[in-house]
Amino acid sequence: MDNQAVKNLGLKIGISSAKILRRAQELNRLIQLRCTSFTLSGSCQAVMCFELAAAEHKHPINKESAVQLSGVNKKVYANSFKTLQTLLGLNPTVTIRDLAVQFGCVGVVEHANLVLQSYRKEFEEKASEASIDGVDFSKPLFSGAALYTICKRQKIKVDKTKLVEMTGVRRGTFDKLCAEMEKHATQIFGEKKSKQSKRHNSWMDDLERSFEDGVSPPKQSKSSQDSNSSKQDDYEEWKRRILEGAPDTDK
Repeated sequence: MDNQAVKNLGLKIGISSAKILRRAQELNRLIQLRCTSFTLSGSCQAVMCFELAAAEHKHPINKESAVQLSGVNKKVYANSFKTLQTLLGLNPTVTIRDLAVQFGCVGVVEHANLVLQSYRKEFEEKASEASIDGVDFSKPLFSGAALYTICKRQKIKVDKTKLVEMTGVRRGTFDKLCAEMEKHATQIFGEKKSKQSKRHNSWMDDLERSFEDGVSPPKQSKSSQDSNSSKQDDYEEWKRRILEGAPDTDK
């Protein structure tokens, strides 16, 4: 696409800034030099360059119009955009606080940061230098996994599907990382609290405990006393009848 066509495309998605236009054109040239395997139509590529340039300048764009002008569907656009970000080294830095604000769970930021720090420390202690250099802990994947782990422990609901989409990985990969994060959360904060069944003590349990503690036995309720008294009367009556019917051994 020539410069005028690119400029007109920018206007259609709400971009008229000369700075953003120049940056979009620069990114378009970089794609042609570095990303020879990135094969999409010229209009789709140009729209993505505008979105990347606009994001750098924190300029909003009409996302719906951008997808329509790209000539591909929403899913293809989103996947291709993430690929292009990676190829150009323009992956955004997303902090745990950024995600917490977006998902409405700012209260877990401190705990999530502790979990991520613990995970990173262990990884750097065990992994080789080459592996460490290849991992960027500022990516949304790590921030998102730490945040979700703490939210799950504290029973705070977040939109997991949306969170996974933001990380740019498969759900299975996200779940595996969350499982690792949970191990560190357990080391820091202990096991998850589980509900314990309540044990109803009987009067006899209280009586035995009172003897062990050296205190007066607890009082029975009036209904319990009446019940025990009735049982004692029945026993005495049964005992009397047995004795009356027994043979006299003294004769």
